Amino acid sequence: MPLLPLPKRETTQSKLDSLYLRLKDVYIPTRDGSELCADIFLPLSVEQYEKVPVLLSMCPYGKDVHALEWGLPQTDIYAKMNAKIEPLGPDAGFEALDPLIWTTEFGYALIRIDCRGVGGTPGMLDPFGLQRTLKSGQDAEGNDLYDAIEWAARQSWCNGKVGMSGISYLGMACWWAAQQNPPSLKAVVPWEAGSDLLYSLFRPGGLSNSNFLAHWWKNCVLPYQHGRLEGVSEDELQSHRVDFLKCRSWEFRSDGSFPILDRLRRFDNIKIPFYSSANYMDTEVHAPGNILGYMWGTSQTKYLETHTGDHLHAFYSRDGIDRQRCFLDHFLKDDGKSLQGIPNVDLLVRKGARTYRRAEQDFPPYDTEYQEYFLTSDGQLLDEYPGNSNEIIVEYTGLNSSKVFSTKPLGENFELLGFPYMVLDVATTAKDMDLFITMTNMEPSGDLVQLEGNHGEPSVAVTRGYLRLSHRELDEQRSTEHLVILSHQSSAPVEPDTRYQIKVPIQATSMVFEKGHKIQIELGSRDSETLLDVMKHQGFDRTMDRFGGKNTIFNGSKIILPFVRRIYQ
Repeated sequence: MPLLPLPKRETTQSKLDSLYLRLKDVYIPTRDGSELCADIFLPLSVEQYEKVPVLLSMCPYGKDVHALEWGLPQTDIYAKMNAKIEPLGPDAGFEALDPLIWTTEFGYALIRIDCRGVGGTPGMLDPFGLQRTLKSGQDAEGNDLYDAIEWAARQSWCNGKVGMSGISYLGMACWWAAQQNPPSLKAVVPWEAGSDLLYSLFRPGGLSNSNFLAHWWKNCVLPYQHGRLEGVSEDELQSHRVDFLKCRSWEFRSDGSFPILDRLRRFDNIKIPFYSSANYMDTEVHAPGNILGYMWGTSQTKYLETHTGDHLHAFYSRDGIDRQRCFLDHFLKDDGKSLQGIPNVDLLVRKGARTYRRAEQDFPPYDTEYQEYFLTSDGQLLDEYPGNSNEIIVEYTGLNSSKVFSTKPLGENFELLGFPYMVLDVATTAKDMDLFITMTNMEPSGDLVQLEGNHGEPSVAVTRGYLRLSHRELDEQRSTEHLVILSHQSSAPVEPDTRYQIKVPIQATSMVFEKGHKIQIELGSRDSETLLDVMKHQGFDRTMDRFGGKNTIFNGSKIILPFVRRIYQ
């Protein structure tokens, strides 16, 4: 497919007030003869020939779009979150480092790159480089990142050291780049960034993230396709992009580009220092990948930080900025003191809706204990096996039902920390079965503890879990006694009215359930009503023909909760 017949943008240079130098539309060559269009922000010290480190990012969100305008008018979810950020400089971009802070205050060069087919970069619009990877057998976007990093390190104003930091797609690119091991990449900060496309983004628990992927493609990527700003016709634009939503049908690791990416994007390839930052409230996409990426990444120098709340706040808060700077200064500026006092695992502990920080040596902590609670037919969670009083715990329809189970009021504080999971004895009359789990914290008044969701919405979910019965097979190499990792290799058979004992993963979390509170779970065949609509798992392959039977949970089913004993503030 030839490139769109658009003229190459002219590279311009300007000095923004007395803040920094701005180079617009600089073209970076790649190994296949293509070019990536980038904006570069340089500290004024380079005019005095000072060499500075680079922080690089690449994404499909349009480098020219200001954060306050990003997503509009298609959706206002992100503009509302961006409006809360202070300060926002004149070149603030969505989910990216702001040159007002990082260039003017901290002395870093920033390079912000449009992916192929986006903004100023010509080529086929192909998010994550999936189709190029399938055709070439190589990590297409990983190669682009490698080439851009090494190009940056060769510039006259660079000290030869390159780092990366960013949220979501920009943070996921940190993982891919680190797995390529470009020589000049010295440290990365994947912030709220899944580390595996299949289990983080496409198929959590085997369920398709179809609603979110459609929202993301139509509202967050298509508006910034290369040529749209220049008035290229929709027919022409369509011929220069992949049909991204077809990848929603990629269900197993044998599908599409996954076999190639699984071979090339390996956690044991990560050798450089990384700082992984997870948001407890991002259970549908990124949090699992941040935490598992920390656990599985083989770097000798790695850190994990956790937080809560909306998708952007922590990254742009002064506290979040300081954490990133301490880490990056150490490896890109040789500041031997900047990491002093930074713990390997910096947990935000949630005590109801209140929070405080605590350092740990690892995640999950070495002294984690496990508490079982058994489900009963009258909706209880009992800490002892209830016996065979009732063989069937609950029966419900396969697409739109749920049941709530609660503990008795707790006799003491209970700090949930780590990866909960369920062991269920189940059957269905349908061809397959989807399980949805939502955990909540009930106060003595009967009200649920209110939290802030990942998109700024009100939420009550402490954590969530998902499993499609045909995806129940475990990854035996990565799973442990108390860590449930699904293999997603192939479809496990589901026979009607046949009982299966399964393990259901629940996303890692932290919550101190205070004395007198109840731990509550909603278990069923649909998302809880409190989940934001764009994140719900509805339609697509969740059809009546496949899931429209009766589901049964049998006696002996239980939830296993990891907990630690600590002194509480």
